[in-house]
Amino acid sequence: MFPALATFTVVAPILLITGIVILSIGVLYRIREQILVSVGFLLLGLAFVSAIAALNSTDENLIITYNWKYSIVKQLEIAFLNPFRGPATPGIVQINAWLGAKQYMVLAATLLVLGVTVLSYVGTLMMGASTKIASALAVIVAILGFAGIGLMSKAVNALVYQAPITEFIKYFNQSAGLRAASILLAFIILVAGAGSIYYETKTRAYLLYSVSFLLSAIGWALLMSTAFYRYQILATHELIMENNIATSNAIFLSAAGFIVVGAVGLLIASIIEVISSAAAGLEEVEGLEEIGEEIEEVEGEVEEAETGAETEEEESGEEEGS
Repeated sequence: MFPALATFTVVAPILLITGIVILSIGVLYRIREQILVSVGFLLLGLAFVSAIAALNSTDENLIITYNWKYSIVKQLEIAFLNPFRGPATPGIVQINAWLGAKQYMVLAATLLVLGVTVLSYVGTLMMGASTKIASALAVIVAILGFAGIGLMSKAVNALVYQAPITEFIKYFNQSAGLRAASILLAFIILVAGAGSIYYETKTRAYLLYSVSFLLSAIGWALLMSTAFYRYQILATHELIMENNIATSNAIFLSAAGFIVVGAVGLLIASIIEVISSAAAGLEEVEGLEEIGEEIEEVEGEVEEAETGAETEEEESGEEEGS
């Protein structure tokens, strides 16, 4: 299997499984924040599913339509065919090779923006902000992301209609910058939100939440760094000079690793939170049972005292009668 396609095939189900498990926990225990986090991660997982469809389409076109060798596609796939980047320049890949994947690229970017928008809303609520402030920040994240998607479409048009390469590069970089800002802002808010709850409560689960979100943020930052045109220049230079795109591949695989570890950490944190809540609930029930037993003992003592008093009154009444 091709390396990028294999990587996406691993990342997508991990994000989806994380989202499903957290959703189940959130619904079961009626925790709104976990339900929203699960929705965010489900959208991120679906973004990778769409990226798989885009990459698969491009790989097939290059091999079947343009007779690229399997080994060449395998070598160039990570650096030049990553759907989260957008299209590569015609000097590397034929324009028509990725046109069939355009809708999947746009869908992947859209799902990604929607996912981080939901996550930014949750992170703001975690910091104790009002729903109005949370909604405002989520709107900012969405505006940045969708503006980036719009510029990606302009970059595509510039490429298809053979506009000057400088115009394509301008739109390409602007799109990458806005989409990266959207994603990183959302994860920074999440890290701050989980960190603020840990600072107040010292709950281990929220420390792990904060670390997991931080690792995810690093992963997405690395992945989005590959969306800038300079990344393609770096890969091209390595390919010409060394016939080996080692640096580009390392950045991509590191990004995927951080995203996966962050998702798994989030899943573990959710389980720890549920176990802690269940233990706290059990302690509360046991405490209530102890209080109930104490109340019963006191009531018994009161009843014995009242019975004794009544007996003494009866005995004194009998003595007076005799």
